[in-house]
Amino acid sequence: MNVPPGNVSRFLSVTCRLTMLTGVLLFSTSATADYKVSAYKDAPGYRQIMAADYAAASQATVRTGSVTSKFAVTSNRCVAEVQLGDLDAALSSCNGALGEYKAYRTFSYLPGNRREEKASLLSNRGVVLALQGQMTAAEADFIQALKFNPEHANAAENLEYVRSKQVGIR
Repeated sequence: MNVPPGNVSRFLSVTCRLTMLTGVLLFSTSATADYKVSAYKDAPGYRQIMAADYAAASQATVRTGSVTSKFAVTSNRCVAEVQLGDLDAALSSCNGALGEYKAYRTFSYLPGNRREEKASLLSNRGVVLALQGQMTAAEADFIQALKFNPEHANAAENLEYVRSKQVGIR
């Protein structure tokens, strides 16, 4: 399913929002009713994530021999694992995506929006940490994401939500 940038549509009762990132569209979806994660359109697993077939998305990211930036593939795996509720695997994938991103940016001469990419990866990991109950670590990832891109909508919304959850704890 392709949704024109700037439009908001309903897809399987999930709100979709598209933003441009290094020539790649990112899909923002709810990991739960309250947290939002981002997936890379031009990376394996995206089509399955859009179809809410998260097990197939996870498999698509494992079997790939794609030349797509490895961090984007691993990030999509993280999103699929979050949706499947496999938070340990999701955290491992999010950490892997951040490590691969560092290597990609070090050795890549391709153009890219480093701040947006890094903010998305950090925000995704923050969601996993929050879902695991690690609110302080999640908050730190959302804050760091916003330092890379102060206008990152998912990170801002996720930070607001995690802080609202901590108010009840303190």
